[in-house]
This record gives sequence, structure tokens and C-alpha cells, in this order.
Amino acid sequence: MGVLSPAKPKTLTDKVIAGQLQNASAAATSMLCALSQAASNPDLKRMYKTFGQETQLSLEAIQTYIADQGWSKPFGTPEEQLQMALQDADSIIAVQA
Repeated sequence: MGVLSPAKPKTLTDKVIAGQLQNASAAATSMLCALSQAASNPDLKRMYKTFGQETQLSLEAIQTYIADQGWSKPFGTPEEQLQMALQDADSIIAVQA
């Protein structure tokens, strides 16, 4: 995904920002879902559920943006998805294939 390896200069690109935003949004959605299930106070339960629904919508919007930019191909063949994952891994850890 990003060019954040010791062998290459650190570069913050739109792709890196979108990926980080996607990861943070997914973590927030997961956390709020767990909190809404664990809360015993009905007001807290409702608040966590509402915030969780909002973060889920933002996550879906980010995923759509990433797919629209061509940075992921959710309906691509397994070979295409594997190739994209290898390219991203190569750029992150600077391993020459």
C-alpha cells in the first residue's frame, strides 16, 4: 500500500491515507459493536449502536472510494487480488520479488 519502508523515502500518498482511514474506521466499527453488546445501560447501548451505524456507513464510503480509485478490486479474480496484495506488500517492506 504505502511507501513507508526504511529502504525508500517516506511518502504519504492518497492511497496510504485512504488505507489508514479504512483500518481506523474498521477498528472503530468493531469496537462500537462490541460496546453496544456489552453495555447494560439502555442509553449507552443505544448511543454505541447509533455511533456504530455511522462508522459502518463511513467505512462503506471509504471502501467504495478505494475501489473507485482502483486501489482494490473486490470483484477481481483471485489472481488479480493476490497480485495487488503482493505489490502492496513489496512497496511496504521493500522486498524484491
